[in-house]
Amino acid sequence: MELAQHASLVMSTLDEAINSLDNVDYFLDYLHSVGKMHLKVPGFKREYFWKIEKPFLLAVKETLEDRYTENMEVIYKITVKFILETLVAGYDSALASSDIPNGNASASAAASSSNAMNESKITNGEQ
Repeated sequence: MELAQHASLVMSTLDEAINSLDNVDYFLDYLHSVGKMHLKVPGFKREYFWKIEKPFLLAVKETLEDRYTENMEVIYKITVKFILETLVAGYDSALASSDIPNGNASASAAASSSNAMNESKITNGEQ
Protein backbone atom coordinates (compact mmCIF):
# COMPACT_ATOMS: atom_id res chain seq x y z
CA MET A 1 0.00 0.00 0.00
CA GLU A 2 1.36 3.42 -0.92
CA LEU A 3 2.01 5.99 1.79
CA ALA A 4 -0.63 8.45 0.54
CA GLN A 5 -3.21 5.66 0.35
CA HIS A 6 -2.37 4.50 3.87
CA ALA A 7 -2.49 8.06 5.24
CA SER A 8 -5.93 8.49 3.71
CA LEU A 9 -7.08 5.21 5.25
CA VAL A 10 -5.75 6.25 8.67
CA MET A 11 -7.56 9.59 8.51
CA SER A 12 -10.76 7.84 7.37
CA THR A 13 -10.48 5.48 10.33
CA LEU A 14 -10.04 8.39 12.75
CA ASP A 15 -12.96 10.21 11.14
CA GLU A 16 -15.20 7.14 11.40
CA ALA A 17 -14.20 6.67 15.04
CA ILE A 18 -14.92 10.28 15.97
CA ASN A 19 -18.24 10.25 14.13
CA SER A 20 -19.29 7.07 15.95
CA LEU A 21 -18.51 8.20 19.50
CA ASP A 22 -22.24 8.42 20.20
CA ASN A 23 -22.61 4.70 19.43
CA VAL A 24 -20.14 3.12 21.83
CA ASP A 25 -20.78 -0.49 20.78
CA TYR A 26 -20.09 0.30 17.13
CA PHE A 27 -17.09 2.48 18.09
CA LEU A 28 -15.49 -0.32 20.12
CA ASP A 29 -16.27 -3.06 17.58
CA TYR A 30 -14.97 -0.97 14.69
CA LEU A 31 -11.70 0.02 16.33
CA HIS A 32 -11.11 -3.43 17.80
CA SER A 33 -11.47 -4.92 14.31
CA VAL A 34 -9.08 -2.33 12.86
CA GLY A 35 -6.59 -3.10 15.64
CA LYS A 36 -6.98 -6.82 14.98
CA MET A 37 -6.32 -6.36 11.25
CA HIS A 38 -2.87 -5.03 12.08
CA LEU A 39 -1.76 -8.50 13.23
CA LYS A 40 -1.59 -9.32 9.51
CA VAL A 41 0.89 -6.51 8.81
CA PRO A 42 4.41 -7.99 8.75
CA GLY A 43 6.62 -6.46 11.42
CA PHE A 44 3.85 -4.30 12.89
CA LYS A 45 4.27 -3.41 16.55
CA ARG A 46 1.49 -2.13 18.79
CA GLU A 47 3.39 1.05 19.62
CA TYR A 48 3.11 2.09 15.96
CA PHE A 49 -0.52 3.07 16.62
CA TRP A 50 0.73 5.91 18.83
CA LYS A 51 2.79 7.43 16.02
CA ILE A 52 -0.37 9.04 14.60
CA GLU A 53 -1.19 10.96 17.79
CA LYS A 54 0.98 14.06 17.30
CA PRO A 55 0.40 14.40 13.51
CA PHE A 56 -3.35 14.07 14.07
CA LEU A 57 -3.38 16.77 16.75
CA LEU A 58 -1.29 19.06 14.54
CA ALA A 59 -3.69 18.49 11.62
CA VAL A 60 -6.66 19.39 13.84
CA LYS A 61 -4.91 22.57 14.99
CA GLU A 62 -4.08 23.60 11.43
CA THR A 63 -7.57 22.78 10.17
CA LEU A 64 -9.41 24.67 12.91
CA GLU A 65 -7.05 27.66 12.81
CA ASP A 66 -8.47 30.45 15.03
CA ARG A 67 -11.30 28.17 16.21
CA TYR A 68 -8.68 25.99 17.92
CA THR A 69 -8.84 26.82 21.62
CA GLU A 70 -7.24 25.30 24.70
CA ASN A 71 -10.54 23.55 25.36
CA MET A 72 -10.54 22.07 21.84
CA GLU A 73 -6.97 20.91 22.36
CA VAL A 74 -7.92 19.07 25.55
CA ILE A 75 -10.97 17.50 23.89
CA TYR A 76 -8.99 16.24 20.89
CA LYS A 77 -6.12 14.95 23.05
CA ILE A 78 -8.56 12.92 25.13
CA THR A 79 -10.41 11.72 22.04
CA VAL A 80 -7.35 10.58 20.10
CA LYS A 81 -5.96 8.88 23.22
CA PHE A 82 -9.22 6.95 23.65
CA ILE A 83 -9.20 5.97 19.97
CA LEU A 84 -5.59 4.78 20.10
CA GLU A 85 -6.10 2.88 23.36
CA THR A 86 -9.09 1.13 21.76
CA LEU A 87 -7.06 0.20 18.66
CA VAL A 88 -4.32 -1.20 20.89
CA ALA A 89 -6.89 -3.15 22.93
CA GLY A 90 -8.20 -4.73 19.73
CA TYR A 91 -4.67 -5.59 18.64
CA ASP A 92 -3.79 -7.03 22.06
CA SER A 93 -6.98 -9.07 22.23
CA ALA A 94 -6.30 -10.56 18.81
CA LEU A 95 -2.67 -11.18 19.75
CA ALA A 96 -3.67 -12.98 22.95
CA SER A 97 -5.99 -15.31 21.05
CA SER A 98 -3.59 -15.96 18.16
CA ASP A 99 -1.12 -18.79 17.83
CA ILE A 100 2.30 -17.32 18.38
CA PRO A 101 5.05 -19.81 17.47
CA ASN A 102 6.74 -19.74 20.90
CA GLY A 103 3.41 -20.10 22.73
CA ASN A 104 3.78 -16.84 24.64
CA ALA A 105 0.74 -15.03 23.26
CA SER A 106 -0.65 -14.08 26.65
CA ALA A 107 2.77 -13.05 27.93
CA SER A 108 3.28 -10.92 24.82
CA ALA A 109 -0.14 -9.32 25.23
CA ALA A 110 0.50 -8.63 28.92
CA ALA A 111 3.85 -7.04 28.13
CA SER A 112 2.20 -5.01 25.40
CA SER A 113 -0.51 -3.79 27.79
CA SER A 114 2.12 -2.74 30.29
CA ASN A 115 4.01 -0.85 27.58
CA ALA A 116 0.82 0.95 26.49
CA MET A 117 0.11 2.08 30.04
CA ASN A 118 3.65 3.43 30.38
CA GLU A 119 3.52 5.11 26.98
CA SER A 120 0.16 6.65 27.82
CA LYS A 121 1.55 8.07 31.07
CA ILE A 122 4.56 9.51 29.27
CA THR A 123 2.33 11.02 26.58
CA ASN A 124 0.29 12.72 29.30
CA GLY A 125 3.36 14.05 31.07
CA GLU A 126 3.13 11.58 33.94
CA GLN A 127 6.19 9.69 35.10
